[in-house]
Amino acid sequence: MTQTAHGLTDCVELIRSFYAPPVPFRGTQSSGLSDALERQKLLRLPDEFRLYLQHYAPVNHLKLRQVGDPIELLSCSRLGWRTPGYSYDPLIETEILSWKSHWFLFGLCGRDPLIIDCLDAEPHSPVYRAMYTPDLWSFRRVADSLGQFLLCACAMEHALSQICPADPIIDDDIGFRLDARAAQWLFPRIEAWAGAYYEEWLYVFDNA
Repeated sequence: MTQTAHGLTDCVELIRSFYAPPVPFRGTQSSGLSDALERQKLLRLPDEFRLYLQHYAPVNHLKLRQVGDPIELLSCSRLGWRTPGYSYDPLIETEILSWKSHWFLFGLCGRDPLIIDCLDAEPHSPVYRAMYTPDLWSFRRVADSLGQFLLCACAMEHALSQICPADPIIDDDIGFRLDARAAQWLFPRIEAWAGAYYEEWLYVFDNA
């Protein structure tokens, strides 16, 4: 695997190597959801995202602990094109024009949307994030693949919740730091797995 493009299946196997069981990725175990979504928009979902829906999307709403707001992965039952507050305004029952029809919301960080772009023609499905600004979305790429994104998010959750669950953050006169034990485990892995997105995941820590 390269530093900046990880296959989804390989990344989930890496997650299994450190994540406290059970690993919460199961998917629908059928192509029914993918097929229905494609019929609704008359487009083909990216292959990696189809794989995610069938085998790895969480059956139940999943929160992954991060610094600040957790990353929330929407459950299979909540995945769809009509997403209140993003693509659709339920108060006036109309589509929000600033939301592109080929963006698919699969997760949130606070209120910030996490999407894949169904028009991406790359082998993997890059992940994009924007600040919550419904009138003008400005997405930036935060991972070169869905697998890479899940791997880094789960690694952060593991460092914060499993290695040092009681008090993983040190905030004093020296700076805002991750506990040394967690940092020793997390930082080299994010460097290897995140590639160019190392700062995206670790910028908050003064000891990274």
